[in-house]
Amino acid sequence: MTESPHILEANAQNFAEHVLARSRSVPVLVDFWAAWCAPCRTLMPLLQCLAEEYQGKFLLAKVNSDEQQDLAGQYGVRSLPTVLVIRDGEIVDSFVGAQPEGSIRRMIERHIERPSDTLRVEARDCLAAGDAVRARELLETARREDPDNPAITLDLVRLALRENNGATAQELLDALPLDARQAVETQPLLARARLLRELDGTPDMRTLEQCCANDPDNLDTRYLLALRRVLSDAPAQGLEELLEILRHNRKFRDDGARMALLAAFDLLADQPELVNRFRRGLASALY
Repeated sequence: MTESPHILEANAQNFAEHVLARSRSVPVLVDFWAAWCAPCRTLMPLLQCLAEEYQGKFLLAKVNSDEQQDLAGQYGVRSLPTVLVIRDGEIVDSFVGAQPEGSIRRMIERHIERPSDTLRVEARDCLAAGDAVRARELLETARREDPDNPAITLDLVRLALRENNGATAQELLDALPLDARQAVETQPLLARARLLRELDGTPDMRTLEQCCANDPDNLDTRYLLALRRVLSDAPAQGLEELLEILRHNRKFRDDGARMALLAAFDLLADQPELVNRFRRGLASALY
């Protein structure tokens, strides 16, 4: 296929300009491939056809992993093909291996500009101004006009989580298509909703701290306090407490401390040093 303005070759030298900078305007699909990789040869023509069909609503950046090993390593590529979706300089979605056309289209649709995006921007502005009611009204209008857009649902999820409403957030998340639920950007939201649901109807942090001081052997109270700390500005304390509970009683809440730790790792994915430290602690405690 003849190269087009919508398809480009990316390397370490031009990646910042051709991928990261341009992702401020449109999503960029970065395809890490190699000539010896059979699934790559299947996937590449499909991605190129989609790039032509969408006519600039997204860009396709091809990266030869054999020639750009440092760049592949920088982005954690361990299997080929790997496709990353970069928006505003950040990875917002990804998949590994050749995928069916329908799945790829749904992923693209999650990230390209849509008419409902104007309402989403207005909603974010209202939320920044402290008007959550108006923000919700705008998002509900956007969802009625564009019911197949999972990004609107995720905005509503974020609004529910902002209000500490884990049940509503979970209901919205459960309604998402499977591929949207499995997307990279969805995992922290799923984790926060799960932890918040466990805290529904439980005492606030100050009360839990007092209860723990009075009865330090009460694992239920320590567990709830750990979750509140993970969700607050003291996540390290919460992770340490969950690890201690796991070491003390692996069977507590049907392995609840381990499961809460795994959810917390997803929630705190933007703090890799902290997560990696406690992943090592978890591995040590288990094995």
